[in-house]
Amino acid sequence: MYWLSIVLPTAFVGLYAAQKYDAKRVREALALETKQHNRKLDEIHALVNSDMAKQKKLAVRQAERIAALTKDPKDVELAKEAKILYDEHLARQDREDDALAKKLSR
Repeated sequence: MYWLSIVLPTAFVGLYAAQKYDAKRVREALALETKQHNRKLDEIHALVNSDMAKQKKLAVRQAERIAALTKDPKDVELAKEAKILYDEHLARQDREDDALAKKLSR
């Protein structure tokens, strides 16, 4: 029984050290994966923004054409609003693209 009092505490210390080492490796691996996932999400977000700009541009063109055909003040106003929203989106997208480029260059 004497050997148990020496072997078991030593085994627990070794097990604790192994778990601590494994926990460190797991944390490092999770940090790396999280960084990679965040980068991928940023890239996807940039693509979605780009596609949204295309859709808004199309909406502006359609609204302008309808306004040109009908000359209805409501249609003209709608075309102006669509153009404002499109310009705001482009400005926001430029800011986000600049921030993303800085973030991805790190």
